[in-house]
Amino acid sequence: MDHVNLISAQTQDFIFDRQVEFLFQEQLDDFRTLTIDSTAARSELTEKVLAYNFCRAIEIRARKQENLQRTS
Repeated sequence: MDHVNLISAQTQDFIFDRQVEFLFQEQLDDFRTLTIDSTAARSELTEKVLAYNFCRAIEIRARKQENLQRTS
């Protein structure tokens, strides 16, 4: 897997296209159903929630700082 990053994006796209063609020809998958890895989905959601909460905390702190400067 270390050498995957050495392949150009164009080559990766070509390989992917050939793999999908093969799957269709061999009728191995019709791509009509999609399975989502719930672990990855939860992880992405958690990251978004953490990022949102972090941004909100910064906004709240900035507002408090502004209020303190106004009253001083």
